[in-house]
Amino acid sequence: MSLIPRPMPGDFYRNSWHDLNLPEDKPVRSLDDLRRALPDKEIVVEDGVGYVVYELKTGKGSKVGKVAYSCKKCDTFFVGMPIVRDDTSIGDGHPLAGREGFDVFCGNCEAHLYGETYRIS
Repeated sequence: MSLIPRPMPGDFYRNSWHDLNLPEDKPVRSLDDLRRALPDKEIVVEDGVGYVVYELKTGKGSKVGKVAYSCKKCDTFFVGMPIVRDDTSIGDGHPLAGREGFDVFCGNCEAHLYGETYRIS
């Protein structure tokens, strides 16, 4: 028996997000607000299928991490990580149907934004 928890399928995705710790007195509700809150940072916009992700870059050109997203279904801007749900149903009593992967959902409307499957049975 190991005391170290088993890594979950969405851990790599979760680790790609960076917490900004922005002051709560100035809410960030758009990309323009984010740029005003971080005037010295370069923000990279990555357009995905279900959502748009905003990442910070350092002065050297390397990425710091994902910091915000906007859902294309409900058209809402969020600072922080969306909902990530792991699926580890392989070998869980499902001999012919199972999946190992993760799915990403909007924190507002819970629309499916992204997903990855590593194995299926």
